[in-house]
Amino acid sequence: MATINIRKLAETVAADTTRPKDVVEEVLKAAFQSLASSLASGDKFVLSNFGHLEPRVHEARTARNPQTGGTIEVPARFYVHFKATGALHEMVRDGDPTRSISKAAKGSKS
Repeated sequence: MATINIRKLAETVAADTTRPKDVVEEVLKAAFQSLASSLASGDKFVLSNFGHLEPRVHEARTARNPQTGGTIEVPARFYVHFKATGALHEMVRDGDPTRSISKAAKGSKS
């Protein structure tokens, strides 16, 4: 299993779209920065046929220190939750990298 970074993603997109790799990388970096800023502002991000990302919060709570038995206050914290669409879930589950996650056009039989 490989790890894909922004450069590898840019190379793949550039090859698939015949766009210059440096331009694609610049666009991807700007898109990811915009996404991160939106999530930090509390916005939900939806990418059709892929999934959605949304900021969530673990509420503050009282916990127990297992070594001392004393109680401690755990502050609230934010995290990013991702939920994949059914199409992406099936593609990964079946291990089929050639399957399209795009919805078929209305009226098509595929």
